[in-house]
Amino acid sequence: MERKDYAEKFRDIKDEILDEIRGILGNGEKHYFKETFYVHYVEGEVATTEVCTALEISEKGMVIFHVINSVQDAEKIEGHGVYAYDPESFLDILDHLKKEVREKKLSHLREIVKKHGGEILFDGDFRFTGDSNGRGGENIDPCNDTRLMGLSIDCDGMINIDDIWEGGEYCNSENFIPDDELDRIIAYVESQVKRRFVIRVSGSYSRTFDIEASSYEEALEFAKTEWKEDAPLCPDDSNGEDWEDYTSLAH
Repeated sequence: MERKDYAEKFRDIKDEILDEIRGILGNGEKHYFKETFYVHYVEGEVATTEVCTALEISEKGMVIFHVINSVQDAEKIEGHGVYAYDPESFLDILDHLKKEVREKKLSHLREIVKKHGGEILFDGDFRFTGDSNGRGGENIDPCNDTRLMGLSIDCDGMINIDDIWEGGEYCNSENFIPDDELDRIIAYVESQVKRRFVIRVSGSYSRTFDIEASSYEEALEFAKTEWKEDAPLCPDDSNGEDWEDYTSLAH
């Protein structure tokens, strides 16, 4: 195989990694790394070691690297320039992005469980594919059709997953949840913990809002937003506004 053939293969691998980055961050999004790391720029006779601080996807889907160069200037590398970074740097960028985005999502899920007493139970209707390596297995097929039975917070503040798979009951660590299932699980848990709140705003007139939310504070915020987008209680209302939890009275 000739040199140009190898160069094309390296280019293809970098394109695959850029596509995976686009799959994690949407257009117009930016991620600042909590833990910065070194990347290596190599083009012709120029070779520098830089610090990667952030990733950005433009509105048109172009991946942009944010780095601090060898003279401590912040730079945005875009277009053809990103391909000058070596393959190891591409892998490091992808690994750090996946790790930090996953931790951000897990932190959100932990907060939901903590907010609801540290444990949430489910009926087993929700099914997902678990990561067998997160269960301690090696070279095992993915745990397809796993039924989610509960989430709880352990003594270290991490999530335990109670599930049923192939007739057996398991308690797994949060590593059992693969990256590509996290969004589905979070959306399901959020839908399960929502309650129905009835909120009334009154002044010279009154209006009642029927809202699903995970807490009264969240419902109140939604109600106030909806109220502001509509007309006020009346054009000449001068009595201010009084918000109250009307849930128990409405049932």
